[in-house]
Amino acid sequence: MVEIEYLAWAFETRDRDGERWLRSDQEQRQEFSKPAKLRAAARGKFRGKDYGYHCELGGHPVPKAVILLEEDPTISQSLLADMLGHVGRIWDHVVGWAQQKRTEPQSLSEAESCPKNLVSGNLKIRSLAYRLQHNRLRSDSLAFELMC
Repeated sequence: MVEIEYLAWAFETRDRDGERWLRSDQEQRQEFSKPAKLRAAARGKFRGKDYGYHCELGGHPVPKAVILLEEDPTISQSLLADMLGHVGRIWDHVVGWAQQKRTEPQSLSEAESCPKNLVSGNLKIRSLAYRLQHNRLRSDSLAFELMC
């Protein structure tokens, strides 16, 4: 999720990175879209420390990731809240990129409703993440909340 967030940021803020990434081969992607290179390009928006934390918690096969095998609902809930936070930021970048690349809408009503729907979807994700982090939502009721 963290690396997807980096890419979504690059697509939104760096001219033509989305098209470049889509048409790239593995060697080209490694040249311009490695996480460390995107963090450097973001000039402090993303912290290497946070990326390392995610890697140690299961992003890479390391001994500390054994924590994920424990049956502790607090860990699951914290990781879910963290994931929702990343999803919210990814959503922001995708919406920003789409608004920049958007073609003329088919009708005035389409133009008026689209941004509102995108923003309300992100507000819902962020609200769920906050409520999970502050124990105001049980993770077993999350699926129901997402459908509503």
